Amino acid sequence: MQRLFAVICAVLLTACQPIGPIAGGTLSGTVKPPPGDWSALASVQTVQLETRPTSPYSVNIWGVADGAKYYVAAGSGGKSKWTGFIAADPNVRLRIEKNIYELKAMRVEDAAEKKRVGELYVAKYKLSGDRAAQAGDAWLYLLGPR
Repeated sequence: MQRLFAVICAVLLTACQPIGPIAGGTLSGTVKPPPGDWSALASVQTVQLETRPTSPYSVNIWGVADGAKYYVAAGSGGKSKWTGFIAADPNVRLRIEKNIYELKAMRVEDAAEKKRVGELYVAKYKLSGDRAAQAGDAWLYLLGPR
């Protein structure tokens, strides 16, 4: 009986929104055009990112706004499942609060931009020590219009 309950819970969780560190599926919310300036949403701590449009996979993630730009980062780089999905198809959906923005994820390789955005992460999430050092090693993605 416990095994059946566990299977049912697993199926339900994969069909829903991400819960904590557990990935979800299709995000629900109101689809809106991306804002020209993300600053009004900069204080939101955790957002949801949906990848793999053919079989949606969504995760809770941290993000930072920088005026007209919005970034997300994979702290474990290419080990994150969702980074592989972005490599296969860069079309993503970002949910902030109840709004969904249909975007394209572009990996940032420029060292100066990575450093600047890493500093935004450190400031926003009050990272220190090893966590702050990891910000520079993360895979960084700029989310822009499709």
